[in-house]
Order: sequence, then structure tokens, then C-alpha cells
Amino acid sequence: MQSILKAFALGNLVTETQHIENNPEIFQATQVGSEAEEKLLAGLDDEMKKKVEQYTNAQMRITAVSCTDSFLYGYRLGVLMTMEVFNGKDDLILGGEGE
Repeated sequence: MQSILKAFALGNLVTETQHIENNPEIFQATQVGSEAEEKLLAGLDDEMKKKVEQYTNAQMRITAVSCTDSFLYGYRLGVLMTMEVFNGKDDLILGGEGE
């Protein structure tokens, strides 16, 4: 088995969201959104369609940045929690500093 660090270094570890179609809730929301967008765009002129596209692209960028920030925050928090566990491990061992 390959180490997680080696897999990450070799590009074998993908950190992007995967398999949205395997999540029924997300798949259904995507379908509803696509249908609504199709109906909305059908009633707009080209200038307004361009504005809707700009808005949609901006929203997708906001979501991407927000998801990245959330991932980084959660990862850092997890590492800090792990560090705390290792920093206090002597207290868990008989004869450690905690006694």
C-alpha cells in the first residue's frame, strides 16, 4: 500500500469533489437548477443571458473559494487536534508526566 504522502506527491490523491452523480441529493438539486436555468434563459434576450451567465460564473467562483477555505480550515483544525493528542500522550501512559 502506498503512503498517503507519496500518493499525494505523485498526483494519485484527488482532493476535488468527486462523483456528484453518486449523491442523490446533489444530483436532484443540479437537475432542478438546470431545468430552472433553461426556462429562465428561454425568456431573456442575449444581453440579459450574458448577465445571467456572469452572475452564475461569479456564484460558482464564490462557492469554489468558499469550499477551498472550508477545506483548509477543517484540515488545519484536524491537524491541531492531532497535535494536541500527541502533546498530551504522556499523560495517558503510566509513569508519564501527568503523574
